[in-house]
Amino acid sequence: MVAEMEIAQEKLANILSKRDPKAIDAEMVRMARRGEVNEALILLIEGNIQTAKQENAQGAVQLLSKLLQRIAEEKERKMPEQQRLLRHLMQLSSSDKRKEALYNAFRPSKKLNDRTGEFETNGPPEVAPPVFIDVVRRFITEFGNVDSFNIMNLANQIIDEAQEVATDLYGPGMTPQEQQRMMFEK
Repeated sequence: MVAEMEIAQEKLANILSKRDPKAIDAEMVRMARRGEVNEALILLIEGNIQTAKQENAQGAVQLLSKLLQRIAEEKERKMPEQQRLLRHLMQLSSSDKRKEALYNAFRPSKKLNDRTGEFETNGPPEVAPPVFIDVVRRFITEFGNVDSFNIMNLANQIIDEAQEVATDLYGPGMTPQEQQRMMFEK
């Protein structure tokens, strides 16, 4: 751990040596995209933020907080779409806003028809509803014991809203028997 903290100190010194806020941001993004940002660096930045707060150094607090925010954005960018959507929905308090986000994610994408040269809405959605619902169910299974944040109720509510939106966009789903019969007949 000592060696990791020393490496993290070197990385942070390298980042801060850029002096210009835009260059510092660019260096942080470069390191995050290369996978060079680890827990030791994040802990070091958080520790420096606490120290800067105690010393009332607001400029340093702002700069280091911006670095942490940028790290979080880059980590989220690497997440699969389903997980990103779930994180976004968990932060929304309004059911209407969650449904709007679900409509945007579940809506078929526009695809260019080569013959007519026009856009058609028959492409795959950004997030497939069944896959998203499975992700939320796995989330409940893995983190359902965390009651202090009311996660279970919110996740179940998101599943209900996702099923409602998917039914509205694509119609009612088929049972496995109905799907098997349709495949046999086609």
